[in-house]
Amino acid sequence: MAATTSQKARVLDLVTTALELVRDGKRDAGKFADVLQVVKDDPEFAAGLLSSNATPTFLRDMRKEGWELVENIDEEPVPISELELVSFLRRGESYVSGKTMRERAWKQRASLGQRQAEYLLARQKEIPSEWRDFYLVFPGTVWRDRDGGLDVPCLHWLGDGWDLSFSWLEDDWHSGARLVSRK
Repeated sequence: MAATTSQKARVLDLVTTALELVRDGKRDAGKFADVLQVVKDDPEFAAGLLSSNATPTFLRDMRKEGWELVENIDEEPVPISELELVSFLRRGESYVSGKTMRERAWKQRASLGQRQAEYLLARQKEIPSEWRDFYLVFPGTVWRDRDGGLDVPCLHWLGDGWDLSFSWLEDDWHSGARLVSRK
């Protein structure tokens, strides 16, 4: 299966970041090369790391509604104090496609997933009040809905609390949305 543009961008970002750590002496060059050699020589090794027998669990599991989990970054949630909002728009843009939004999220290391969204939802009182002006986007999890459309989790403020919803990637993504990123 051919890699998507966003998958290629993520791999390039990870390798580039790791090379910078090697260059700066923060990672052992020999060990890094050994890991890359194993990944290159044994495609099943990398597949084994990425496909776990454990199915991701969500508080709002869309599989129960007939959706398919397409992609998921299943990282441990980050405390709210270690998060910030970032824009995916560039100067002069008022909107971009969902594909562009996700590509920029990967480049900005702002691709947190649904587990992070649910972590925030469970701690609503800790979410900074200034975040209420935006849809908070978590493009690290992608669902295929019953109609075949791709959706990502979002949190939005309803006036008396936050709500978890799913936004269609085919839509345009405007300045009213922000990516949630590690500081």
